[in-house]
Amino acid sequence: MMALAALLAVGAALAGVLDTSVHTTLASASGWTVERTDDRVQISRKTMPDTGLIAWQGSTVLDPGLTAEQFLDVLTDTRFHATMSEDMVASVPVRSEQGATLYYQVLDLPTPLSDRYWVAYARTTPDHPVAGTYFRQWSTAAPDRAKDVRSDLSARYPRAVEVTHTHGQWVVEPQPDGSLKVTIRSVIDPAGNIPARLAGGISGRGMAENIRRMERAARARHGP
Repeated sequence: MMALAALLAVGAALAGVLDTSVHTTLASASGWTVERTDDRVQISRKTMPDTGLIAWQGSTVLDPGLTAEQFLDVLTDTRFHATMSEDMVASVPVRSEQGATLYYQVLDLPTPLSDRYWVAYARTTPDHPVAGTYFRQWSTAAPDRAKDVRSDLSARYPRAVEVTHTHGQWVVEPQPDGSLKVTIRSVIDPAGNIPARLAGGISGRGMAENIRRMERAARARHGP
């Protein structure tokens, strides 16, 4: 995992946009326990010390034939993400702030679950911590930010619950043999009528599918 000093340098540059404390804990090698392997993706978990929430990590090496830039092309295509999940009805970039993209996503969940939306910032850092590696982070917007977006969403989706705590990161690392090592880490408190413990379990089960979904889309878009 990347050096904490390097991660803190990125966090300092984005102070007030991304949650440096959460991302430092997610990136730290300490505390992760391997749970299982799903579809060649190693799944690990750790308890976040400040909140008690369960964070999940999925990591695998993709077969050769896909570059880091091609994978990133899909990963950073915010609007396209709405086509990759039957529950996601909106995924919209709004504007750039402090070098990060402000965006929102909306989930239409089956009854009796309440629909969900979140407003977040995402930032991709190239060549971090080493040349050729891409590091992408996201964090929900702090309460004092993006008030216009939140007001619009609450009016358009009056029955939806806002998710105010979701943070995560992708690391895309080219390997000498032409393959890609891809890692995703995330933590979420879903709010509303989904207990955090249940949501954590769902999130853990989705780690492998998140990676494979991005891989399939990237290969379809950039295939031979």
